[in-house]
Amino acid sequence: MRADSLVNDEWAMVSAGMTPIGNYLSLVSALKSDRRLPVVDSYAGQLETIDREMVSDSDRDTYRAWVGSLFRPAALELGWQPRPGEGVEQPGMRATVFSTLGRVGRDPEVLETARKLARRYLADPLAIDPSLADTVVGLAALEGDATLYDEFRTATKTAKSPEEYYRFLFALARFSDPALLTRTLEFALSPEVRGQDFGQLLSAVMTNPAGTDLAWDFARKHWAEINSKPPGNTGGKILSSTSVFCDSKRAQEVKDFFIQEKSDEGGIQRALEDIGSCVDVKSLQEPNVTAWFQQQGGVAGR
Repeated sequence: MRADSLVNDEWAMVSAGMTPIGNYLSLVSALKSDRRLPVVDSYAGQLETIDREMVSDSDRDTYRAWVGSLFRPAALELGWQPRPGEGVEQPGMRATVFSTLGRVGRDPEVLETARKLARRYLADPLAIDPSLADTVVGLAALEGDATLYDEFRTATKTAKSPEEYYRFLFALARFSDPALLTRTLEFALSPEVRGQDFGQLLSAVMTNPAGTDLAWDFARKHWAEINSKPPGNTGGKILSSTSVFCDSKRAQEVKDFFIQEKSDEGGIQRALEDIGSCVDVKSLQEPNVTAWFQQQGGVAGR
């Protein structure tokens, strides 16, 4: 069986609660030296889900260090800029490796470099490889300050293409500072953001772990404004976004609020099922993450 298929099958077992997450982490560790893009892509995206839904706060630093140990060797090999004669998979590999190192591993050197490159990109869009533009801008936002935020806001006004506009618009939802995310939420409701975009921008803040609770409180407080802004059905997008919650208290809040607002019953049920599934998997797998790291003696693969 192909390695990427094996990874996907193992993840399906983990998600269904049929096997401990430690088996998946061991499999990923064993594939550390496999540089094929389909293999790396098969698990890179899931590592963020694990971080959010299965890792306790006490294990967070250990988990991030482990992710760093997985991806740092590849990052050193690839570098931030394309090299002469590299294969067709390398741009995609570079984006995946640095994105995962920054978003999940929170590697300080990667995040610092991303901020420097983002400022170069703001001054000259040709200063970095186009295949890295989304990665660089998104990572720069993670620990970006108010000055960088303002530069990104300005870039949404001066963007020369829809692609560039959306790159900076949705980067405004990726900052970690609550004050900056509050500005993004308020900006989303302003006339500056088109009706076709503001619901996605609100949802993007909610799916950012640093903004989930903030966006939920904001949405409930400004529900009338949200639902009155064209083209409509933004409430449905917010309801769908509540599936990022992973605790029973929030599930009850979602149920109570949307029933009160007479929202789509099917949408409410789907959201509650998603939250309930996450709660069940978290309660099962979180202790398994702790146990696996204890068995490995700390950070495996270092």
